Amino acid sequence: MNRNTIPIGTLVLFGLFLLVMLATWLLVKPPPAPPELAGVLRPQYQLIAPFELTDHHQRRFDENNLQGKWSLVFFGYLSCPDVCPLTLNELKRFWRLLQDDPDLRTDNLQILFVSVDPARDSPQALASYIKHFNPEFTAATAPKAQIDNLANQFGAGYLIEAETAPGQYLVAHTSAIFLVDPLGRSVATFSQPHYAATLAEQYRKIIRYFSAAGLVDARSKSFGPKSGVVTPVRLFPLLACPDKIGGDQYQIDDEADSKESNRRFMPCGHRANLTRFSVAHLLLTHEN
Repeated sequence: MNRNTIPIGTLVLFGLFLLVMLATWLLVKPPPAPPELAGVLRPQYQLIAPFELTDHHQRRFDENNLQGKWSLVFFGYLSCPDVCPLTLNELKRFWRLLQDDPDLRTDNLQILFVSVDPARDSPQALASYIKHFNPEFTAATAPKAQIDNLANQFGAGYLIEAETAPGQYLVAHTSAIFLVDPLGRSVATFSQPHYAATLAEQYRKIIRYFSAAGLVDARSKSFGPKSGVVTPVRLFPLLACPDKIGGDQYQIDDEADSKESNRRFMPCGHRANLTRFSVAHLLLTHEN
């Protein structure tokens, strides 16, 4: 009697394929979040695609600098009369709150201020500006094409307005703060108003959620002792496209630099390139 049999090798390969697909799905689709984080965590995590900035030390800052630690990213410009200095001041107070918290660390956190006004904001000017808030913060900028590349990935819009005098103009820009996890994924958005205590509490809850859900590796946990050796393993490519928060609309604070702040929405001109893929990394922890 003839029997239809499936080679064991085929079964093994199929099982590995399913495992890789499951791991890939888990990287972009997070488990259910606590209700208090609804509206803060993104519905899908977006891996930040390659970009290149120049920081205030005149060094390259790219997607690799977002790996292995948490990052808070804020877009603005040095001539901003209110939103930028107020937000950076709250981030300075937020940083101090973390340093006073015995359960949290700042050695695995960075704060990145991205200037969307490269015509006026040189690395030297950024260095002088950012040190007034915290010398551990990073300020960076780039030519417009590179700024747009990064801003589009977060859904961070900006609009350079008409000059009121030679070299004098305002920039309407997103006032949100974006959180990137140690895998280099945009995972949360903090909208205005920004208060240091609220940011610290939400950040604390996000870290705990990621730790409990196993969404961070041993090296980047903000709670508990360090342990384990982490090995990056390349997985099935993930489509790098905007999600419904980051790509379908820009949230811009129009008139943000005047007396009143009114929020408007600008259609996103950036659409997913279905032929472009980014490779995600799964971090596997091996106990010593």
